[in-house]
Amino acid sequence: MVLLFRFSLLLFTFAFIACDTNKSELLPGSTGKSGEVIVVIAQNHWESSLGSAIRKVLAQPYPALPQEESLFNVVNVKTAAFKGILRRHKNILYLDIRDSSKEAMVKKKEVWAKGQIVVTIYANNNLAAAKLILSRSQKLISYFADADRYRLMKGYSKIKNKKVIDELEKNLQIKLSIPMGYDVASKANRFMWIRKETGETSQGLFIYDYPYTDKKSFSVESIVHFRDSLTRAYVPGALEGSYMKVVKEFPPVVKEVSFNDNYAIEVRGLWDVEGDFMGGPYLSYTILDIEHNRVICAEAYVYAPKFSKRDYLRQMEAILLTLKFAKK
Repeated sequence: MVLLFRFSLLLFTFAFIACDTNKSELLPGSTGKSGEVIVVIAQNHWESSLGSAIRKVLAQPYPALPQEESLFNVVNVKTAAFKGILRRHKNILYLDIRDSSKEAMVKKKEVWAKGQIVVTIYANNNLAAAKLILSRSQKLISYFADADRYRLMKGYSKIKNKKVIDELEKNLQIKLSIPMGYDVASKANRFMWIRKETGETSQGLFIYDYPYTDKKSFSVESIVHFRDSLTRAYVPGALEGSYMKVVKEFPPVVKEVSFNDNYAIEVRGLWDVEGDFMGGPYLSYTILDIEHNRVICAEAYVYAPKFSKRDYLRQMEAILLTLKFAKK
């Protein structure tokens, strides 16, 4: 009898685990655009200081773009209207404001749809909710930014360009998840230019390395100088004698980061073409590969004169962040 009970309990446990595992497979796909967050909140709260705090955090300017664009496109949805297809949106911020609520910010995945993230703010009044959002603004931003980036990475992993990936690993001993549509534009000693061209846009990557000598390798001046020397030599513009360069008049946005547990400097800024009328935003990571005593530079640029630049640059960032060192 005891053995039968234990066997039944074991079957129940396995069934419970299986149900939990398969839950996401039964959910519908998520909807909405990348870079978009719907905020579920009562209208009176949205028009209060709480709504202002939400917009201050999520709709703040995206760093280092030629024209101002918000960090996210924020869409207000009234609580009563939050049903049906709206519940399947990729990125949801839900405000739960009531007297019994304890202050908390809770993230959950795949509540109503696959690939979805839902962040709920619990608070007993507007002021408390606004303070919580402002005090944990970076965490809130990272929830949605990381989710968007993961979706892009997941999509790229399904359409890898093996030819370009193998060539990059052979020439620079790094692995980078390059999707189809990108081709090698040019390569030189320890330098590769990979790009995707359409009739109206251009998205490109510069990957190169050089020996690590001292900390000066990670100064902004050194990073920009080395980049400009390479783009002048290997990245010509459409007109004779023209070439890509960094816009010195625009102050770059610089920060130290950990890149897959390696010390790195992230730089965001603007580029243009000397002798021509082209330009756009760029993002670079200068990474210390201490095992091989070298500095790896992985950079992305966007040229999209007729379009907003934010989402194009986010696509490039998702590619850059797949970089890993390969064994020599």
